[in-house]
Amino acid sequence: MKNMKKVFLPIVATIIGATLFSVGCSTNEIQVQQEQKVQNAIHVFEQTKVPQINKSLERENIRQRILVSNDPNTLMWIYPMSAGRVIGRFPVKGKVTSGGKRLTATTEFNNAGNTLESPDEMGTYGASGDYIFWFDPAGRYHQHKGDYFLSPVPYKIDLGYGTISTEVDQSEDSKRSSYNNQIRQTNAKLVQQEEPSTPTVVMDKGAK
Repeated sequence: MKNMKKVFLPIVATIIGATLFSVGCSTNEIQVQQEQKVQNAIHVFEQTKVPQINKSLERENIRQRILVSNDPNTLMWIYPMSAGRVIGRFPVKGKVTSGGKRLTATTEFNNAGNTLESPDEMGTYGASGDYIFWFDPAGRYHQHKGDYFLSPVPYKIDLGYGTISTEVDQSEDSKRSSYNNQIRQTNAKLVQQEEPSTPTVVMDKGAK
């Protein structure tokens, strides 16, 4: 038994030493590669300078999108899709809106600091679902769940393939003036609805 220990211990020591040496070499190699990677990055940064720009087209695109989509007089056409096919074309007044948007916050804090779900504007709870909605020039409400394409031009639809053509539908485009008139009338009605009404004061005939 003692002889076996004498043979076994040197073998274990050799294995441990080799393992530690291997780990040490691997660690050094990793450090070398990491340092080389840092040097490469520094070299690339020096070779490729960040350009100086005076205007961001990315920000300009976002600004322009906000101006167009937030204009109540904007006339667009939406092409709802189902199963990859275009199923129709509808004129849109103003903007297409996600069904998940709300005018109020979805959560609130109680006195204990806990987060609570807030009711929506109609006093109900829960999500409304993944859909979009819009209003046509006459102010009628439309809703759709699925993909869609939006354009300021009324393109023709290939009913056979369910795709959008690059050819403008002149018949629909000729209604542009009529749609714009409807939009102005609808917006005028909305403004009247938003204006506070003047309360009617009824005087007592016996009052002096």
